[in-house]
Amino acid sequence: VDIQSPHGTLYAKHKGDHLAIVSADVDEDSRGKGHGVALYQALAAHAANLGLPVHSDNTVEDGAVHVWEALKRRGHAVQRHPKAAPIEGGGGYFVSGGGLKTPVFTLAPPSEATKNAAPKLGFGETGPGGERWITVHPHGEDGPGHPILIRQSAHDPTRARVIGGAGGKMTH
Repeated sequence: VDIQSPHGTLYAKHKGDHLAIVSADVDEDSRGKGHGVALYQALAAHAANLGLPVHSDNTVEDGAVHVWEALKRRGHAVQRHPKAAPIEGGGGYFVSGGGLKTPVFTLAPPSEATKNAAPKLGFGETGPGGERWITVHPHGEDGPGHPILIRQSAHDPTRARVIGGAGGKMTH
């Protein structure tokens, strides 16, 4: 799964029963502005469509720790491994004694109760946060359409951000 935006990229691999984040990078000028969170949310949406959890690596740098914490604050089911310890001198977390495959963070897919409680949006309907589904045709009107979930800017109604859909393959 390769998710790209004008501000960075996130790459994850399908590992049978979960998606594992392989790498994430946000341009230095774009850090601290929510762009990393948007990339992770796009991956979370893709994983939810597959019914799979998302796993971090067994070492997570400080910047990514902030992203995982932001996801949790936004209501995602993020769990930090109980054996995750701070890296000496700051700068993130690691899991020792759990083996190389033990993730520091896990993002569980939404439960059926959560899915059923979430508002269902049809095409063209707008949700409480300004989100709505649209169809894009990246290869022209005759090409296949891809449904994407966008959130309209609160400050500029002519701008919107992709927040989900297209199987995590939306590029800008």
